[in-house]
Amino acid sequence: MAINNKTPIDLSGINVGIIMDGNGRWAKKNHLNVSKGHEKGVETVRQIVERAAKAQLESLSLYAFSTENWSRPKNEILGIKKLIISAINSQVPDLVEQKISLNFFGDFLSFGPKVIQAIEKAQKDTQFNEPNLQLNIALGYGGRADIIQATKLIAEDIMNGNLSTDKISDSTIFDYLSAPIEELDLLIRTGGDHRVWPGPVVDHRCQLATGHLQRAARFARDHRGTGDVPRGGQADRGADGGAVRDR
Repeated sequence: MAINNKTPIDLSGINVGIIMDGNGRWAKKNHLNVSKGHEKGVETVRQIVERAAKAQLESLSLYAFSTENWSRPKNEILGIKKLIISAINSQVPDLVEQKISLNFFGDFLSFGPKVIQAIEKAQKDTQFNEPNLQLNIALGYGGRADIIQATKLIAEDIMNGNLSTDKISDSTIFDYLSAPIEELDLLIRTGGDHRVWPGPVVDHRCQLATGHLQRAARFARDHRGTGDVPRGGQADRGADGGAVRDR
């Protein structure tokens, strides 16, 4: 289903991250099984990705499943695994048509061979030299875990004489992280005062996110590399790079 953008926006060069929080709440509110909430989240992602590509976003990073989510009920985890495979199979053709490159990061090896096979094939099928959008999906990812692992790798390289402490910089640390984007211009967590996830995004509620994106785009182009953060642009100070923490 194509999205009718009444007011086209230009977000070229902008990197956005979304922590997808709210599938369970949406399902509960609508008296549905939690699996229906995750399915609705997948459909919402499809619409957002299409809109992001039309807006010429540089990259969109979706934090879909955090390390904390492994504590969820086994049946829910099993359903999520099946949904990942189903979503990949159904949406990759559209990504290819739109020239959108797909990249997964995090500990997705823990999802099992079927999910790994689907991920590897999807990444291969969506490789483009000049994609219209770089779409990054976090599975089994945690920001704290990533930092800890990077610290261990840095310490190991220092001990082995492969890295000197005076050569360590912020870019050096990023090289040891699994996160694909060094500097996000805007991080949105779809929870809080405005519950916009995973309900319809092509309505008045989407204007909230669009407004943030437009302000972030202007701010980022003027302040890139300064370390400044636009007011309202850092949606969650306590985010661990995870997602969907509700039940």
